Amino acid sequence: MTVDVVGYDIGRESNRARLRRIAEVTGGRYTEARDGAALRRLFNEEVARLRALIDAQVCLVQNKVSRRAPGSWIRVAVTRAGPVLATASGKSRSE
Repeated sequence: MTVDVVGYDIGRESNRARLRRIAEVTGGRYTEARDGAALRRLFNEEVARLRALIDAQVCLVQNKVSRRAPGSWIRVAVTRAGPVLATASGKSRSE
């Protein structure tokens, strides 16, 4: 699991170092918001990134499903690089 961390009003440097380490160990990124405006900007950027990722996933699923037989299913893995078709089956699967 990747963890992106936004530090805001952290206080002690040791706390900042811990947050940086969490991001580093998980392959995420550490960003510091110096004020409320920066925190809002970072939040809005992340929302836009996630919306684009979800839109890409929906597009991939719609394109793959439209080419599959009725009753078939697919599994999509969403990664940092984007959605990836992980599994496809010709058999129907109940959710």
